[in-house]
Amino acid sequence: MFKIRIARIQDAKWIHKILNENSEFKNQEIEEEYSMAWVNGAIKNKKGNVVLIMENDKEVIGLLVIHIILGTRDVIFNNLYIKPEFRRNNFGTKLLREGEKIAKKIGCKYFFGAVKLRNIKPQRLLSKLGYKRGNTFISYWRKV
Repeated sequence: MFKIRIARIQDAKWIHKILNENSEFKNQEIEEEYSMAWVNGAIKNKKGNVVLIMENDKEVIGLLVIHIILGTRDVIFNNLYIKPEFRRNNFGTKLLREGEKIAKKIGCKYFFGAVKLRNIKPQRLLSKLGYKRGNTFISYWRKV
């Protein structure tokens, strides 16, 4: 039996490991890891973030991080992850649909996502689910 729930602080080590060990989450330009403080903050700050966890009876198998832009009704999702042995079972779709429900509940009209250019599989999934590919933004960064 698979279920989706809000992440708990006990999930922090697993989330931290997944975010830092998987190349699809690494920013090649910046080469910084997600800190444990960031993960704990994302879990604890329920007004600014929602971290969804998918689990079966035995283990955590996936996650989706949702950022709520305070003062707006904008929601951005990123860091969709399903363990490789559980992929192609619609679990990513289920996490995204749950994220959409949360966005609707807080009054959002759009559920925005960010996917790395080289990460083709989630791009295909999002297109299949009816998400429109944007062409408005290019990211910039600078170390401070």
